[in-house]
Amino acid sequence: MIIRYVIRFACLASVFVFAGCTPDTSVEQQAPHSEALAVSLEGNLTPLESGKSRIVVYRNDIPIGLFALAVKPSLKLDGEEVGVCDRGRKLMLDLNPGTYELSMQTDIIAKVAIDVKADSTTFVSCGMLPIGLLLPAPFLNVVEKEDVPERVASLSVQQVN
Repeated sequence: MIIRYVIRFACLASVFVFAGCTPDTSVEQQAPHSEALAVSLEGNLTPLESGKSRIVVYRNDIPIGLFALAVKPSLKLDGEEVGVCDRGRKLMLDLNPGTYELSMQTDIIAKVAIDVKADSTTFVSCGMLPIGLLLPAPFLNVVEKEDVPERVASLSVQQVN
């Protein structure tokens, strides 16, 4: 008898937890292809030193449920913690040109290798997927400059040098 109530409660709780899991990518698919956005993105960033490269990491706002939005995993560059994947903020890493591994972890590890060139900026989208063993699964995607959402220009900056 008690098991039946536990199962009903678990089913009902899962409905509430996963109610927001259907991704609405309509905002992300409306990729701004204007020169104005490129100017806005670059104009909102601190100037890049000559010969350096920059990686900008921002949180993807695909709605996947409240629990996944609460998880803010650490971002690691070549194994060293450099910041967190946080809503409403972007992380800027000014680096020497080369190949770097960016990763973040919940109970699953997401990794992406990034080859950055001198005097260029690479954008990376981070976020959470509603799958995973105990926690939502992290993801990292390198994004072309023309596909970066407009809202990224206005995010507050967490800069690491």
